[in-house]
Amino acid sequence: MCTPKAFALYSLTGTLFLLLIYTLLSTQPFFIRGINAENIEQTKSSAFGGMMLFLASGILSSLVLLWRNRGGRWRRREGDASGGGGSLYELIDDERSQRSL
Repeated sequence: MCTPKAFALYSLTGTLFLLLIYTLLSTQPFFIRGINAENIEQTKSSAFGGMMLFLASGILSSLVLLWRNRGGRWRRREGDASGGGGSLYELIDDERSQRSL
């Protein structure tokens, strides 16, 4: 299933991989078979463009994750500031069950 969290992880992996490829193409292109002086610039440009697309999709999926959690699953407790220990927040799973932090 393609959730925003899985898509963000996929985008991060793709960004890191293409960063490695771009770095290899920039510093040591002789390690990659088929790369010569005629196509090195186009290959570096393609790797950089792909990396930017992965980065943009990762940022977009991270924004979706933040937007979905904007209300949060945590709610501040009312009238429990006596300092008796415990947390001032409670976790909201659904309407039937609530746990405190």
